[in-house]
Amino acid sequence: MEWYRIANLVMQAIYLPLHFILIVRLIKKRQPTPIWRWFIVVVVGLWIMISGRFLETLAYLYFPSNSFYVFAVYYQLVGTSFATSAYLIWNLYLAGNDRLSESSVFKILMLTVSGVISLIVCTNGFHRLFYEKLVMGEQVVHGKLFLPCLLIVYGTLFVGWIVSIVHIIRKEKEKIKRLVVFSLYPILPAAAALIRSITGVDELDYMPIIMTVSIICLYLMVFRYRYVDIVSQSIENALGQTRIALFVYDLTAKEIFYQNKACDPYTKFITDITHRQPDRTESVEQIGEKTLRISKSTLSESNLLLVMINDISEIANERQTIEKTIAEQSRIVAELEDKQRNIDAYLSALYEIPHLREKQNLFVSAQEEINAAFKTIENDLNTADRNDADAMPALLDGIRTAQSTMAFVRTTVASLREDLP
Repeated sequence: MEWYRIANLVMQAIYLPLHFILIVRLIKKRQPTPIWRWFIVVVVGLWIMISGRFLETLAYLYFPSNSFYVFAVYYQLVGTSFATSAYLIWNLYLAGNDRLSESSVFKILMLTVSGVISLIVCTNGFHRLFYEKLVMGEQVVHGKLFLPCLLIVYGTLFVGWIVSIVHIIRKEKEKIKRLVVFSLYPILPAAAALIRSITGVDELDYMPIIMTVSIICLYLMVFRYRYVDIVSQSIENALGQTRIALFVYDLTAKEIFYQNKACDPYTKFITDITHRQPDRTESVEQIGEKTLRISKSTLSESNLLLVMINDISEIANERQTIEKTIAEQSRIVAELEDKQRNIDAYLSALYEIPHLREKQNLFVSAQEEINAAFKTIENDLNTADRNDADAMPALLDGIRTAQSTMAFVRTTVASLREDLP
């Protein structure tokens, strides 16, 4: 038994469970976004590739069957084909190219290409177009479609890598660190698989070592530096322009997982906000001079808390102004109602006076009589003042008018004091 077969078995047997644990952790930490969904597909595809190598080793050591060996080779090639397509779509989401990445036509095209390549590989025994010779323990002879299919698969991987590199250079922070992490992750496994496919040399499988470096890059991308965003770049740009503050808080790590630009004024309050009234999903809080509407919800199957903060200070101030206006208007209405009650009481008292209409007419007649008497007396006095000959008659007329008016007034007053028949 060759020593390198044993070495391959040990390295693969150690690597595969660790990679599988990473997949489980990614699934447990997943978010309901296309970025996470396609990223998990990529990682599963890489696991299939290495597990195919593990099946090859088992075939050489314990199951010396050419059919089992061929199945192992085909199995890993299928995983590689779909992993590269998923990798391209994932990077398009990260770069904010949602128009292309969300296109059903584009997704169907990419998956169809991977499916056709996988079909060619899996039916190679009938046409020998991918491998002219694939026999366990012998040198591999490539077919006519091997190089075109290889160029498509690794060309897709290369385009996805270029998309990520361009996006990092143009828009991301920590450019050097991100460039290294994003480059080592796809390039090392791709280079190793490409060299193996072209040379046909596969005695010592160094893929577990190379993939370990890639897995470390994966860990750094997802869990350490959180380079796998919770939302795509284009959606993040839209969220960055909204006035509503939105952040995702990791309840386990006690740290912010994601926040948009509108969160900047509330950074020092975020921890306090996450612990305010934990049993309520929505509340209105007064923090400093601001009135905030806070909505909290736990993301499904995760320890992440989504918090949205809407500054309603302007609305609250307008509401206070309206409430003050309403209170003032209510006070005025109450005063008017009180005056109305007084007027009603006064009118009721008047209506209780017997023969009110007749007495009012007598009062008005007395006023008119007095006014007419004053005018007559005034005219008599003016006549007496102008002409001495007419003075005595004018004065006597004034005396008679005054006496007559006083008699009328006395009669009227007496009538007002008594009930009229």
